[in-house]
Amino acid sequence: MRGPSLNELMTWLKCLFLAVEESIRPHENRWLLQTLNDANDDVTDSDEQALRDKMHQWHRQLVEGQW
Repeated sequence: MRGPSLNELMTWLKCLFLAVEESIRPHENRWLLQTLNDANDDVTDSDEQALRDKMHQWHRQLVEGQW
């Protein structure tokens, strides 16, 4: 009796890898969200305000003369 062909094995492996990837993705997404939240917790309000001020100043310079 003969086993599966190389083509059948490759198809099976692709399906297996896709299934594994789909099962891992939610965990990665939760980890990424938690990492972003943790990083955001480290930013103080004064740091955030300074960044907003800098972005506002940059944007003002960017659009100067366009209005």
